[in-house]
Amino acid sequence: MKEQLKAFLALEGYITVTSNLPEFLVFLKKEYRHVSVIYVIELEPGSTFTKERYQSLYDSACRLLEKNEITEMHILTLILTDHTEHALEVCEEDKYAWVINRQQKRIFIEENKAQDFYGMKAVLERFLQAPEAASKQIKDAEERVLTELKAQEKKLLKSIYVPWVAYVLVAINIVVYIVCTSTGELLYNIGGMSVATIIGNGQWYRMLTGMFLHGDITHLLNNMLMLYLLGNMVEQRVGRWKFALSYFLCGLVAGFISLGAKYFSGIDANSIGASGAVYGIFGLALVTEIATINWRRVSIFTIRRIFLVILCIAVSLYVDAQSAGIDYEAHIGGLCMGAIIGSIWYLNQRRKKREKKHEN
Repeated sequence: MKEQLKAFLALEGYITVTSNLPEFLVFLKKEYRHVSVIYVIELEPGSTFTKERYQSLYDSACRLLEKNEITEMHILTLILTDHTEHALEVCEEDKYAWVINRQQKRIFIEENKAQDFYGMKAVLERFLQAPEAASKQIKDAEERVLTELKAQEKKLLKSIYVPWVAYVLVAINIVVYIVCTSTGELLYNIGGMSVATIIGNGQWYRMLTGMFLHGDITHLLNNMLMLYLLGNMVEQRVGRWKFALSYFLCGLVAGFISLGAKYFSGIDANSIGASGAVYGIFGLALVTEIATINWRRVSIFTIRRIFLVILCIAVSLYVDAQSAGIDYEAHIGGLCMGAIIGSIWYLNQRRKKREKKHEN
């Protein structure tokens, strides 16, 4: 019954005080002008607990409370037992000591003792009607809190967006490059883009395959790093399938513009790389970030996102300037196509908001 009473008192607003007194449980409740203290002792069958032991523990508990600067305290002692007479004898000299018979579920208060303690008699009688109710209530509350925490954790995990499309594209490009290093010029010969192979031989599939080939590790790392950094931002904003469609559309448009420039200039060369598609993501990110700024309330988070886009563009332009044989036509074509897609997305979002506002 001691643990059940402990749970019940917790529901009544009492807190447990840690002590080095194994026989005593000490509970506190701050009232308006004083502290209500309840000592709980449980006497097992055959206990040799004496008046002297009771008084010694009582005094020790009081010193413990005084040491913690609790002076204005009113104390009630509850003795839980199956042998009422022995318990009454133990606390005979304490006016504020009651005996609770565990088997009979009844409170014994002698005539010379306080007949109530701030309404605790009625409270304890309610406890004795169903001693297990408090433990069950606490257990139910703990289970309810645990369920809520699990639901919040699940909701939090769902809110963590993972840009799977961007990650898959990065992985495919890396795997293709690793295969290229072990097959020599084979993949470059059958997958690279040029006027002769595409227009001359009609191998239009190269418009797609060329987007996954890279000439060296620097070329690969620059493109994949930019795709990784901006992929999460753009994919989360426009959605997975729109991001994937935008990536390939920008890459194909960049390839066509590059092919057209080579055709009309009469200078043909093999073009490879995901730069056109990546520059398309640059354009898409820049337009969608700037177009959706709330100028009345610009947050540091928004500034960081725009700074990241500008930094990625600046780094890529610097790398291009330090490299030879850069297909600038493809880069410009991809960037412009990405900006166009971003503008279309933004205008479509505004249209949806107007329609929703009109419906409301």
